[in-house]
Amino acid sequence: MSRKGGRIVKDPGFLERVQIYQTGMDHEASAVTHYQGLIATLETALLALFTTLYELNMKNQVWILAVMGIFIGVSFGVAGEYRLRNADAWRKRIVTLIADTDLEPVFRESKYRWSPFSKTRFQSWAQRFAGHWFERIVLTLILGVWTYILWMFPSPCLLRILSPFVAVFWVIYVFDILKLKGGWMS
Repeated sequence: MSRKGGRIVKDPGFLERVQIYQTGMDHEASAVTHYQGLIATLETALLALFTTLYELNMKNQVWILAVMGIFIGVSFGVAGEYRLRNADAWRKRIVTLIADTDLEPVFRESKYRWSPFSKTRFQSWAQRFAGHWFERIVLTLILGVWTYILWMFPSPCLLRILSPFVAVFWVIYVFDILKLKGGWMS
């Protein structure tokens, strides 16, 4: 059902498309939640192990934990951010599909309140940024901590040189300076 010229036009597949789009969005959002939980658990365990090794005065081995932390953070972070962008794409499709229909007021009142119904570009960007806070802020800070650990404790020189480049790659990817190509999975 969509309004054209002030009247409601019946579309037999409209509700099915809304349902399919919501299922796709929920699937992607669920995967993001799982990635975030996995990253948080693994990074917390590695930081706890680092603290333990530090207190036991075993500082020569902490570089291994830093490398593992950077690898886990970037690999699961890229996967989570990719899924989050897919959820945003589904959300935009839902918003476009229900625009100018009887469902639009219902969606405005519920979980789609922050979606691209806003008029200003800055507000839309700020709302999208707030939705990606875990990957953009927390994971960037965690990568900074691991890079700092590599530089402050005994570690191989090559890893010291590469760690800032990995952190810079992460920032470039997560803040949309670089976009990885993706496509439909079959």
